[in-house]
Amino acid sequence: MRESLAHRMRTVSRLLMRNLEERISLHGITQGMWFYLRVLWEHDGISQKELSERTGVVGPSTVGAIARMQSMGLIRCRKDQSDRRRITTVHLTAKGKALEAKLVPLAIDVINEAVAGLPRAEIDRAKAVLDHMRDNLESGHG
Repeated sequence: MRESLAHRMRTVSRLLMRNLEERISLHGITQGMWFYLRVLWEHDGISQKELSERTGVVGPSTVGAIARMQSMGLIRCRKDQSDRRRITTVHLTAKGKALEAKLVPLAIDVINEAVAGLPRAEIDRAKAVLDHMRDNLESGHG
């Protein structure tokens, strides 16, 4: 049976994440934490709501991840002054920031292994095709 494009994309995505998680887990980081850390390395000090939006993960899952990352000393949260129960901003600690230098190279290694043997032009074309597909779906022009 011939696999559909969607099935192939899902298979590759799953393999990429499995390979990445095997490597980052050696540093105590889960796949879920990875997505939050990636956003925070780019946008430190954003709201919990924005963190959820940028990762595409619903609020309750974000609350749990934030609690785990806080207990690990990777982030600290600032509370809303008018409602101390509500977190307004999430900030990386020095420990959380330092993980970027350790973990991003692991992700780069996974990608490099995945594209080994492909010419740069094919990699660039694959990126363009995926960007086009994403844009179509985001704009509703599927």
